[in-house]
Formats: sequence, C-alpha cells, structure tokens
Amino acid sequence: MEQYSNHTELQEMREQLTLLHRKLDREIIVNEKMIRKIVTQKISTLDNVARRTIILQLLAASYSLSFFRIGIPAWFCCLTIVALLLAALQTYTFHHGLQVKDVVSDDLAEIYKKTYRLKRRYAHWLKIGIPLACLWFAGLIFEIKTASSIDEESKQFFIYGCITGLIAGIVIGFCKHRKTLYTMNNILQEIDEFTQKN
Repeated sequence: MEQYSNHTELQEMREQLTLLHRKLDREIIVNEKMIRKIVTQKISTLDNVARRTIILQLLAASYSLSFFRIGIPAWFCCLTIVALLLAALQTYTFHHGLQVKDVVSDDLAEIYKKTYRLKRRYAHWLKIGIPLACLWFAGLIFEIKTASSIDEESKQFFIYGCITGLIAGIVIGFCKHRKTLYTMNNILQEIDEFTQKN
C-alpha cells in the first residue's frame, strides 16, 4: 500500500513538472514573439533610414552635374558623382543583411550578430567618411575660387551656399547617425535581456 502511495505521488510530481515545463515553454514562446515584434519595428526604422539615405545620396549625385555650369572641372564633378554612388552602394551593402524579412528566418542570436556588425561598420565608416568629406569640401571651395567662368560676387554666393549646405548636412547627418546608433543599441539590449532571462 505504501509503495502504491509513493508511486502515485511520484506520478503526480512528474505530471506537475511536465505541466510546469509546458507553461515555461509557452511563456518563452510568447516572450520571443514579443521580442521579435519589437525587433521587427526597430529594424523597419533602420530600413527606412537606409532607404532615405540612399535616395539623398543618389539625388546629390545627380545634383553634382550642376557643378559643370559654374566652371568646376569635369574630373571633380565625375569624382563627386562616383563617390556618392559608392556611398549609396555602401549604405545598401551595410543594411542588406539586416532587414525585416530576416527577423522571420533568423534566430535571435544571428540577428544580434548582424546588428552588432552593422554598428561596427557605421563606426568604421565614420572614420573614413568624415576625413574624405572634409577633403572633398576643401577641394570644392578651391575649385569655386579658381573657376574663371564666374565673377567674384557669384563665387562668394556659391561659397556661402556651400558652407550653409555643409552645416545643414552635418546637423542632419549627426541626428541620423545618432538615431541609427540608438535603434541598433535598443535591438542589442532587447535581445540581450531576453537571452539572460531565458
């Protein structure tokens, strides 16, 4: 009789443990779905930022053709267009591995790795991009000053316009960069917290 009682208690404990495991598994699945939803929204934000950046880079490349009209040499115009097209391609390449569709197919560890890699790429690109942009801007000012097809008053007008554009570009670029880093840090933090809890 005692053996039967012990066996029954053991059976009940096993059933309770099984139910507990099922409950925990359900909670993990629900939590993972919530995390994936949050991550999807944030990656969608990154996709939009990348899309807008590429559009701006392509528009800037087409606008660079107008440099011909103010006497800027063809080589400088072509160099500017090529640089902007390469920057657009670079932006596309950076974000290509981390898109909304990837959240469905990849596990959270893979999304974490891709986000971290994207963050590092942005940091490295800044180290290259800022000095190159400064060199290009100095070259543009020099080419405007030495252009013989426009008068001095127009040169001053173009230079002030370029400086205004540079300031606006720095402010917009800084805000965009900060927002992008903030979004990437949020994705990493959300996945990190979920992994630690589960």
